[in-house]
Amino acid sequence: MAPDEVLKKHGLKATAARTAVLAAIAKSKAPLSVQAVVEKLRGTADQATVYRALQTFSEKGIVRRVDLGQGHATFEIDGATHHHHLVCISCGAVEDVEDCDADAFAAQALKRSKSFSRVSRHSLELFGECKDCAK
Repeated sequence: MAPDEVLKKHGLKATAARTAVLAAIAKSKAPLSVQAVVEKLRGTADQATVYRALQTFSEKGIVRRVDLGQGHATFEIDGATHHHHLVCISCGAVEDVEDCDADAFAAQALKRSKSFSRVSRHSLELFGECKDCAK
């Protein structure tokens, strides 16, 4: 679905800046920081506009915030495919991990919990070294 169609589907006005921000996130193979989006757009949208757009997209469930342990938030399209990330602590490389067996872990956590009755979503990032950095 085109970025302007996604925005309209979520009840948002498809401004040039919003469309550009969403397109930049959608085209990326890895989650992007606000600064990376600003750099990709080169004058199309300033930092404040990008922040506001990503906040709105996050609230509407269009993008999701991902913490890759880099000291800043990164964003990716939400709902494309359920996945997690491997993150290199040396060079910052990021790789998607498609396999997820979190249901069993969530069931165990709920069994042990005194206060929670269900898990509605989860997030998992794995940190280590890529093959190049481990040499």
